[in-house]
Amino acid sequence: MKFLEALAQTGNVQASAYFVQRTRQSAYDLKRRDPDFARAWLAALVLAREEAQDKLQERAIEGVEEEVFYHGEVVATRRRYDSRLLLAHLARLDKIAEQIPAQRGAARFGDMLDAIGKGEDTAPLIATPTEEELAIQAAEAETHGKPVPEEEEGEEFYAVRFPDHDGPPDYYRMTQEEAAEMQREVPGLTATPTGTRDEAVINALPCNAEAMRAFRRDEGKQGKNL
Repeated sequence: MKFLEALAQTGNVQASAYFVQRTRQSAYDLKRRDPDFARAWLAALVLAREEAQDKLQERAIEGVEEEVFYHGEVVATRRRYDSRLLLAHLARLDKIAEQIPAQRGAARFGDMLDAIGKGEDTAPLIATPTEEELAIQAAEAETHGKPVPEEEEGEEFYAVRFPDHDGPPDYYRMTQEEAAEMQREVPGLTATPTGTRDEAVINALPCNAEAMRAFRRDEGKQGKNL
């Protein structure tokens, strides 16, 4: 277990094996033989990714101090800003972190270590979604389940009365700017906001039937001319 804990901290197999006084090859041999150990190995590397990101940020800002030798003696120190190797290491960990089983194992890393210590199967720990996965799925389902409103922000229905037309008004869904432009273009026209976007509410209101019939006739004529 100490090896896996060290691997989760460093992401380095050689250093982790050295920490538990084992060889790198012995760690890989155990990984091939033991599927539970292999699952925990991947989970540890996902956790090590966060550590690598922190180190990369630290090196980018502070650099790495190196000793300068001359004739076998340290004569100075210098600060070097080169994170290419760490970037390559981080890219490898990124690929592992994209694997769903590895993500689940990382989220339940403590449980995986306990299961391995007890000789229990770790497969169920990576077979079921985590709480975070379930929360994301629920949020996506809620989003996709709700119809997206067609109205643009700021739109509502306006009661429009044309000059020389008596009776109920017509209703148009538009923005405040569009209503103002309509009133500028048609002298004597009034556009009064209704305070609603609900088309069902508007359909229940009386409207200028003659104007609507004329509007539909004009639409039909335009369609024939297309």
